[in-house]
Amino acid sequence: RARQIWGGTQALPGLREALGLDESAATLASADAAEERARALVQAMEDAGWDPEAVPQDENEDVRAVLAFAAREVVPRLAATTDELDHTLHALRGGFVPAGPSGSPLRGLVNVLPTGRNFYSV
Repeated sequence: RARQIWGGTQALPGLREALGLDESAATLASADAAEERARALVQAMEDAGWDPEAVPQDENEDVRAVLAFAAREVVPRLAATTDELDHTLHALRGGFVPAGPSGSPLRGLVNVLPTGRNFYSV
């Protein structure tokens, strides 16, 4: 799991870290508690349709920032990953495929989403 999220302009802690989990000193119980809380927050955001206004205001600043970033950036980018097939078919017909950075979204690189672009490396 990525300990931080990179959206192309700023780094944010991962949600479990924002909830206070120190993975280097975590016990099984503290990791499970942070995971349970993170899942509950994500489910609440899903139930609210990922509306940025639904971010719980009683959470700490880092948690609010992570959830707002997910609602504004991550979820819309994930929804656009279906473009990958369209871009592939368009490329096979000789069409232009938009450019985008390469990397692994699983390593916290949100800016590489959506997939299916003509990637470049820096």
